[in-house]
Amino acid sequence: MKSQIKTEKIMDLIEKEIKGKNGSRAYFWKTDKVAENWNFYDYKRVVLEPHLVIENSIENSFQELITPEVRSLSFGTNGNIDLKEVFELIPHLEIVYLRCESISNVDFLKKFNKLNTFSLTSYKNQSVNFQLPKQLKVFSCTWRSKFQLTESSDSLEELYLEKARNVDLNSIFKQSFKLVKIVLTDCNLCNSLDEMIGLKYLRYLMLTNCTELGISSHQTTNKSLKYLCFTKVYMESAEWIPDFLEIDILILESCGNIETMALLERMPNIRGLMLSGNTKLINGDLSWLNKLTQLKNLFIRDYPHYNYKSINPWNWRNFDNDNIINPYKYKGNMDNVPQMSVVCK
Repeated sequence: MKSQIKTEKIMDLIEKEIKGKNGSRAYFWKTDKVAENWNFYDYKRVVLEPHLVIENSIENSFQELITPEVRSLSFGTNGNIDLKEVFELIPHLEIVYLRCESISNVDFLKKFNKLNTFSLTSYKNQSVNFQLPKQLKVFSCTWRSKFQLTESSDSLEELYLEKARNVDLNSIFKQSFKLVKIVLTDCNLCNSLDEMIGLKYLRYLMLTNCTELGISSHQTTNKSLKYLCFTKVYMESAEWIPDFLEIDILILESCGNIETMALLERMPNIRGLMLSGNTKLINGDLSWLNKLTQLKNLFIRDYPHYNYKSINPWNWRNFDNDNIINPYKYKGNMDNVPQMSVVCK
């Protein structure tokens, strides 16, 4: 997420700082000063004030900052984080962001009976098995090597996984059927696209550098997904995309050679389309663009064999503009150009 801090200086965002030994410190972070990104389908980060930040290690002197009002924590260290120690320190936490070399006592994760959001970035090559609290709504894990997620939550709404090549995603999707947002990076999909299509609340799907994308049937359609973004997810066919009936924004970046995307003409409500990087349509026919009468944002990397080209840069503000003229043009003889719509509304 491309967040940016407004004009305030970093020090203006810190309150009640306490310094400990060996560079450790704790303070409250004014999270309301952080701006949202432009993608209106992306999540709005839930913030509970006051948000406590601990750096390096937990010190006894930090106790004075820990009150019943503290329900949100960020803890970063180059060493190990003992989840038992965190639980015993602040058992009533609702939001937890952890960054560490390694983590221990992971079974204490289920003991946080008010936990809503849990995010972990870990760098050590260790094997860990996560079992999620039943009330958890957001789970995020970036891992260097092996981890397992054997017990998910049927309350889970947002799932962010990186390097989850040993996780049975099909099982997770069956357990967490209320998922609204899925972001997977460097994961083995194990032909789980069928399961994702079947998630009736799914609104946002982003896959990056994932393998084994496959679909076994076209018996299921999805009416909830609005935003689909694939980066370095190679596929020979895009025939499954219309199974997501209500897509508003479609982004395929560096997805290799695709024979055709003519089936998109069945999706006239698409307002944003991006085909960038090495994504290339083999047959070069983009005449189906004329069917997408609601287009407000379009970026297509041009190739000599294409018969249409995009003419404007991508701009999120375009979605608020009711007077966008077709953002593409015909590359051939204008006497033979198919009939185009005039204004997108």
